[in-house]
Amino acid sequence: MINMPGLMLIDDNKDELKEIHDALCKAAIPSLPILFDPITPSGLDHVDLECFCPRVIISDLNLRPAMGSFDVATFYPIISSMLRKINPTKPYVIYFWSTHDDLVDGVMEQVLKSLKPFNILPPMGFGTLKRACFRGRRTLKD
Repeated sequence: MINMPGLMLIDDNKDELKEIHDALCKAAIPSLPILFDPITPSGLDHVDLECFCPRVIISDLNLRPAMGSFDVATFYPIISSMLRKINPTKPYVIYFWSTHDDLVDGVMEQVLKSLKPFNILPPMGFGTLKRACFRGRRTLKD
């Protein structure tokens, strides 16, 4: 059986997904890039995830087209639905590729609560990847 990479990338923007995937490829880190489909309930219904067990998930926090508000209530149902679809069976961590760093703790608090009734394995940890640092455009403020 072929071992799939343990790192999953998820974004609704094809260019940003390619950017982070290319950066990981340059570092010789294998990953599975998945273009999030906002039309489907989980955004991942078009992908067969049965043979994939991610250990690291890197996702955009804002996976839906601009809806006017950027808050916990907008983001957490999407992330929760996505994790229910992935349904990890082994320990994993999730990082968000986002400019909304200040919302991550609140989003994950709600996500963890929402996963309990479904018996979905929660992540061992979570964090953010600052886009400016990842892209190599670090500023003195970062």
